[in-house]
Amino acid sequence: YSAMENLLESMGEDKRVGLVRFTDQRDSAPIPMDYLTEGQKNMLVENIQRHQSNGGTDIQMALEQALEMYGQSKIAGRNPVVVLLSDGGSFVNVSGISNRYLKEGVAISTVALGPGASVSLLQNLAQATGGQYFEVEEADGLVTAFQQVNRAVSYRCLFAPRPGPQRGNVLYMILRVVFLLLPALLIGAAVMLLFP
Repeated sequence: YSAMENLLESMGEDKRVGLVRFTDQRDSAPIPMDYLTEGQKNMLVENIQRHQSNGGTDIQMALEQALEMYGQSKIAGRNPVVVLLSDGGSFVNVSGISNRYLKEGVAISTVALGPGASVSLLQNLAQATGGQYFEVEEADGLVTAFQQVNRAVSYRCLFAPRPGPQRGNVLYMILRVVFLLLPALLIGAAVMLLFP
């Protein structure tokens, strides 16, 4: 719980966050996506603290519910990421759910917690959608994992290929090349100044 609170505290109010809790049952009261105001942050923290981690694990259902939530409040021009934390595994139609996420331009970053987590499933989901995979042995490591998730989301820009409909966007391709060449040009100019 403290790791989730820490993640929320590290995010700015310009971010939009929602929450889907899952076991083997669909979340009957998810927190819809909204800007991370103090009110939204408090609602998320209270909801996280009330969550009882019992029951099975239905990752497919949780991902479908998260995508539905995103579809109800999506904003053009954003690069949304679903962060999936799981300490278990279940059947997931990886290609089917990945294609739906790619179509919406949404990446899935995954965090595997403990030895019971389905590592290969979580790795495959992250890789197929352009997300990041993180592995944590014990709950104490979640703070660091969530900080890495937040950094990965923040830098999910010009250096990473876009998933979904933006994958072939010419503007992003050109900007990626420019920003990758810029450091090389600066280093070259510095060397020429040092050794005329």
